[in-house]
Formats: sequence, structure tokens, C-alpha cells
Amino acid sequence: MSCAVCRGYVGVSCPECGSEMVECPECHGTGEGPYYAFNIVTRKDVKCTKRAWDALPDDEDAAVAKGEHYCKQEHYDCPLCGGLGEIDELAAVI
Repeated sequence: MSCAVCRGYVGVSCPECGSEMVECPECHGTGEGPYYAFNIVTRKDVKCTKRAWDALPDDEDAAVAKGEHYCKQEHYDCPLCGGLGEIDELAAVI
């Protein structure tokens, strides 16, 4: 079914259907990017869950003090939606 205003011809510039937002397929609407733990022994990042990341020491010094090998790696917003959790429907198709 096409848009009643532009009949599917105008697309993104249509005031009715052009700005429809959908859930970001990368972060599933959370706006959060992937979480990584930093291994202070091997100096490599390891992907982990948010729950595991929350339980990690904040930095290398805290990890050493606790006798652990991992600490939190810096966390960023989802690179696809920029932390909004939604993207333009047209971008989701592309």
C-alpha cells in the first residue's frame, strides 16, 4: 500500500511517509553499541554482554588490585543510529 499523499513517488521528502523511523537493526532499539572487556595481560579487546561489562573493574589499576585480568573498555553509542535507537526507514532498507 502506497502513501495517500505522494503515492510512493516522492519518497523521503514526503511530509507524510518520508520521515518514518524504525527500530535500529544493529542495537535493536537500545541505542547502545557493543560492549568490550580489555584483557590487561594479552592487551586485546573481547566482546562481552552489558551485564558482564557492568561487573568489570573500571580500569587496569582496579583490575590489578583485585587480581583480575579484565577491565572495562570504553563504551560508545551504536554506530548506526548514533544512540537514538531508531533510524530512518529508508536507511534500514539500504
